[in-house]
Amino acid sequence: MFQISRRCFNAAASVARQVEPQWDIYAAVAVCRLPIVAPEMTPIQKKFVQIQSEIENQRSFKSDFELREEKDKKILEKRKQLEEAGKDLSLLEGELGKTAMMEEEEWIKKKQISFETYGISRDAFEDKKNPKTLSRAFDKKLILLVRQRFASMDKYSSPWILPQLKNDGESLRQTAERCVGEIFNGNVKLSIYGNAPQSHITYKYPKKLVDQLKTASAGGKVFIFQCFVDDPLRDVKFNDKMISDYRWCTVDEVPEVLGKQNLYQKTVSHILYE
Repeated sequence: MFQISRRCFNAAASVARQVEPQWDIYAAVAVCRLPIVAPEMTPIQKKFVQIQSEIENQRSFKSDFELREEKDKKILEKRKQLEEAGKDLSLLEGELGKTAMMEEEEWIKKKQISFETYGISRDAFEDKKNPKTLSRAFDKKLILLVRQRFASMDKYSSPWILPQLKNDGESLRQTAERCVGEIFNGNVKLSIYGNAPQSHITYKYPKKLVDQLKTASAGGKVFIFQCFVDDPLRDVKFNDKMISDYRWCTVDEVPEVLGKQNLYQKTVSHILYE
């Protein structure tokens, strides 16, 4: 009886192994550009900074310029009293001159002239309307999304995804490095973080795609590595044979591009934290 049960169990296990689906293994890279400038402060942050500034002004030693401002205020107050009393201002001879406040106003004017002349501002070099450049959203994190071509499928471009490449037996980290090397043209400086992926996605191939690929695999398992652009102000060039379209998205734009029901949405959400 025991032997019969054992044979039945082995037969069932053998059948289970036979029907177990195969999966294609991919490595994807979440290429990010970190913020270049600090974001605008929230109302709470502004209030905190104001309180801290008041505390520092009360406790810290005053600079020479601040001492000069206080002296000028006293002189101006004394001048006002003399004018109201109709007295001669010669009593203030040697004390009247260019005040610290006048100098500060001159500095502010020179600053404004320089900013207007050279176009200097917080977002002077920002291209807000072009999603294909890194010169945008300087105070936010950007992530690269692409529409990718695959050698096995002519005239096909994927939906918006993270750049990915099929594993050829090497380590996943090596596949990620190969992916970065193949999707970009030229010498692009990127830093891949860690030897292990940060997350993964499992999806099944549509029947039409299975027939087109002539594959026995049920779908793909995509292991995602995070990497950062080392030169955040220099636009990179892409391999047109692999990338049909691309865009650098802010955290807020990713759901609009991927779609709310997209598999990537939940999987890469932690990568998008700023």
